[in-house]
Amino acid sequence: MGERPLLIAVTHDVEVSAEALLEHFDGKVAKFCIPDAVEFIKELPHTATGKLSKKDLRSKYADYILG
Repeated sequence: MGERPLLIAVTHDVEVSAEALLEHFDGKVAKFCIPDAVEFIKELPHTATGKLSKKDLRSKYADYILG
């Protein structure tokens, strides 16, 4: 409750705007599913076994406030 999606995008040295990424969702998903913001990062955190560390992402962005 009260949570909104946040898009975390890995840049891979490619220039792309947050607006362009969010525009991609228009007409493809319900409006309430479209993220409110985009956070650009260089790489995703991984566990020791090489899997995506959702735990680290959740803790890093747990207090993320739009604006």
